[in-house]
Amino acid sequence: GEAVEAYRKAVETSPGYVDAHFNLGVALVKQKDRAGAMEEFKKVIEIAPESDKARSAKEYIDLIK
Repeated sequence: GEAVEAYRKAVETSPGYVDAHFNLGVALVKQKDRAGAMEEFKKVIEIAPESDKARSAKEYIDLIK
């Protein structure tokens, strides 16, 4: 969808942009793309392991694996 495309552009432009990776992961979950979502959530954890977004990403990973 449009959200996925917008977030993909954001992460391509700014690979360290945690919120864009997280939001892309959520958008991919909604599209039933579990593998793509896992990849984005893992990037969130890699970029900012101690952040609230990383904790949320871990919760999503537990839900979709």
